[in-house]
Amino acid sequence: MLVVVVVAAIALAAGLDTLHGGSDSEPAADTERRPPPTSTSAVAESPSPEEHFAGTLYYTDASCELHGIELHERTRVEVPGWDECGFVLSPDATSVSGSDTAWDSTGDHLFYAQDGRIVVLSSDHEPEGETLTGTAAAWRPDGTLTYYSDRAIRAWPTADALLSRREIVRSLRAQLYDLSAVQVKETAWMTVDRLALIVALERPGEPDHDAVTFFDGRRLVGVGGGASQKLSDLRASPQGNVVAVRSPPSFELLLPDGRSAGVPPLVGVRSIAFSADERWTAAATDAGIYVFPPGSEKWTGRIDLDANDLAWRGSAGPPSPHEAEATEE
Repeated sequence: MLVVVVVAAIALAAGLDTLHGGSDSEPAADTERRPPPTSTSAVAESPSPEEHFAGTLYYTDASCELHGIELHERTRVEVPGWDECGFVLSPDATSVSGSDTAWDSTGDHLFYAQDGRIVVLSSDHEPEGETLTGTAAAWRPDGTLTYYSDRAIRAWPTADALLSRREIVRSLRAQLYDLSAVQVKETAWMTVDRLALIVALERPGEPDHDAVTFFDGRRLVGVGGGASQKLSDLRASPQGNVVAVRSPPSFELLLPDGRSAGVPPLVGVRSIAFSADERWTAAATDAGIYVFPPGSEKWTGRIDLDANDLAWRGSAGPPSPHEAEATEE
């Protein structure tokens, strides 16, 4: 059901291009994809040291093998063995699990969710308690597991209702008067009180569409991302300042009140990852990995890797261009 493997050394072959101030979604002519080098000494250097990104970027390659690269020194790192394109890393990056799992912030627990069933596991992968019936499971920053069951967002293990479907519908109808039905699809906690939800909306005479709703406790504070396409892969940034959501053929970043944050015009986005300090966002696309400050419509760097999924771990990096400009002023 769940495979978590021990740390193993895996050779990394990776190319890294850092291009300043890009704005289109296609790579420049001199950065077209090429076979990865066999050693990190062949990795291209950034134009200047201050443009180095910090921390370790983990990714699965075209063969779904997991790799890791320390971005500042451009060196390979040891990674858990893995052979599926989607992956989820433990907070300390020493364990890996499938894309239908999630670790709590301490790494003490994870859950496995599939087909309306949720299993809570300890860090040594032993089940804790009975299997839950529910969907839209998510960890709150304080370590509480929540899930949607019996028409409410509930807390494990007490099953106390934190936010009912009736409250969600009532709040949305205050803005969308002809709303006929709401279905909770995914959730992500931004803070211990602020919850983001992907909901499917039904309105008479209109095609069904998804939206991201934001609740502070039981109070609706924002609605965003509403479109005719289906939304998925909702995830909060490490400090809860934004959420990312897949909105084919690209993605959106949304602020806690539902307003859109700027993003570069990238297409074919496969995965999103945030740096620990939230200064940077990495987007794995069909044309490589693009790195940019959240809220910017221009990308800052491009990592010449064919990545399926991403995770970013590590220390804070240098200021983003926006922060540097503010400091100079």
